[in-house]
Amino acid sequence: MKSTRIVLIAPIVTIFLLFTFVILLVEAHPYKPGDFLFPLQNTVEFSRVKLSFSTEKRVERYFDLVERRL
Repeated sequence: MKSTRIVLIAPIVTIFLLFTFVILLVEAHPYKPGDFLFPLQNTVEFSRVKLSFSTEKRVERYFDLVERRL
């Protein structure tokens, strides 16, 4: 019974932590160019831009990225 709970809960917790980490990278953008995890942050940010359906929203998010880099 206990091992069944662990088998069910462990993947859920892992997915939740990964999802939280991705949100942190998108919203907090803690890494600067040259940092070890910056390429991952950059990939996540551009993925968020590409997931935008409207052109206006996509352009707005590109400008947000430009502002962050400056």
